[in-house]
Amino acid sequence: MQPICDDFFKEVDETVDPSPEEINRCVRSYLDAVRAYLLGLHDEQPSGRIVNNQHADLTDQLIRKLFRITEERYFRHFPRLDVRFAIVSVGGYGRRELSLASDIDLLFLYQGKVNPYIETMTEAISHRLWDAKLELGIATRTLSDCLRIGKSDLPTMTSYLDARPLIGDSELAAELDRNVRAWIERHRRRFIEGKLREQEERRLRSGESLFLLQPNLRESIGGLRDYQTALWIGRATEWEISKLDDLPPHGFIDANELRTLRTALDFLWRARNELHRSGRKNDQLHFEAQEHLTRYLGFQGTRTLLPIEEFMRSYYLHARVVQHSSARIIDHALGF
Repeated sequence: MQPICDDFFKEVDETVDPSPEEINRCVRSYLDAVRAYLLGLHDEQPSGRIVNNQHADLTDQLIRKLFRITEERYFRHFPRLDVRFAIVSVGGYGRRELSLASDIDLLFLYQGKVNPYIETMTEAISHRLWDAKLELGIATRTLSDCLRIGKSDLPTMTSYLDARPLIGDSELAAELDRNVRAWIERHRRRFIEGKLREQEERRLRSGESLFLLQPNLRESIGGLRDYQTALWIGRATEWEISKLDDLPPHGFIDANELRTLRTALDFLWRARNELHRSGRKNDQLHFEAQEHLTRYLGFQGTRTLLPIEEFMRSYYLHARVVQHSSARIIDHALGF
């Protein structure tokens, strides 16, 4: 059964002034239940995408709960202030593509000067998550900070494309979205050329062939980063594109290609989640990982292929789909 965050915080909710230790204990209990639930879902569910989406949604529940608890505790001791503050998920978490050991990337967004409220909210929530041993990527910035840093750092600007507001000042988060959109529209060519340059550099690092002996599920040709790059470039030309289902209505791929691409991505995400089962972020299909995934995914071999060869053949076929679909999306964005 899917865990409900509030159920794990009943003791805290019923206490006038719960201690940090009590809150931390509830956080750990909830995350233990989330992990057990996700592993069960992963084992019974062939779609890695569904597991990732559920992981993001259950993490959302925790972030919102910690926000409310922290804010309530703060205003119990200090007067209410008119503070503009929001928590925004970015990166893979923002896209709801949160594999089992992926980083939780958060943007603490505020307007004005840093004050005790903002310091308390950011520090308390961060420490609760760190105490639970989550891998975090955290930035605390104003709107102007976001644009200033993003203009000089393409990965940071790209992470804002995936921004998804979680709680707090929704208009502030919407303002970030408008500002990023305006910058992308003014610098579309620069952004696209930068993403294509990143892709080329990544291929030089990780290998320029689809058929590597030990490919990386994320970085190699036909890996998840190829699809993500295509989606970012697609969004730079059509802002409404933020997920797979948005591609056919705008002519980037057709419905049949979408189904094939979704199947390929589900395979990659499921394989990645199994590599993340240990709690460590590992995306490399080294030989030991290939043997494990062959057994886990039930490959039996054929008359002409050993089980591990059948698994790798399946991987290469799915990776080729991601490679070709991503190239088609990018070509459409560039007008080819």
